[in-house]
Amino acid sequence: MLLLSQAESGQLLLQKSRLNLGAVVKDLVEQFQIPAEAAGVRLTADVPSQCSALVDRVQIERMINNLLSNALKFTPEGGQVRMALKPSPECIEMVVEDTGCGIASEHLPHIFDRFYRVPGSGAKSGVEQGLGLGLSFVAWIVKAHRGKIEVESTPGMGTRFTIKLPGDGAGADTLELAGEAASFS
Repeated sequence: MLLLSQAESGQLLLQKSRLNLGAVVKDLVEQFQIPAEAAGVRLTADVPSQCSALVDRVQIERMINNLLSNALKFTPEGGQVRMALKPSPECIEMVVEDTGCGIASEHLPHIFDRFYRVPGSGAKSGVEQGLGLGLSFVAWIVKAHRGKIEVESTPGMGTRFTIKLPGDGAGADTLELAGEAASFS
């Protein structure tokens, strides 16, 4: 909670460096394989071996961890979760999609709000629902990287989060105040 408050008030410093986002995503997906198998969920990744990006590794890992964790939490046994990374000159697109319980359309405008939890969200029994902060933090991370996040969801069919990060950023490593990020959509 303190970290989110610091982030939103511009007190958190992004430590951007050029890294292979493809390798980062592959490592994170691999870390989620054991919990996915234990839940009876098929977890796959469609990731190029090379995808250079100028990002804050810690924050990007936090964002991906949250999205994968939520996807596994809300996908029933026999379901699927897929992570994809698609680089282009204009942007780097990350997609996390699942065949889980989905989110009703009236809740979609609120899922990035602090403390918002979708009522009766269908988390698996025995799985703690959380505080409603994870997607708020995801939205902040995307915004701090001057990106955009979109969500599509159909109850009973699943959810798809699409994140588009700018394809620019060539050059040296940078430090940037997170509160100075550009517009967020």
